Amino acid sequence: MLLTTYLQRRYADASVTQQKTFQRLLELPDPDLLQLLLGTKVMDDPSVVDLVKEIRDAADH
Repeated sequence: MLLTTYLQRRYADASVTQQKTFQRLLELPDPDLLQLLLGTKVMDDPSVVDLVKEIRDAADH
């Protein structure tokens, strides 16, 4: 649901870098992606951290 909401509300307006980061997120194993989206895991990559925040924010608005 979080990913679908982000795709519908923000992906089209995201920068190319953000879109590539989103694609990288989708390549992660499901358990890792779930942990990132739930906030129980944090990546060292600031672009991933920022995108995960964007994904969560898209769901809240």
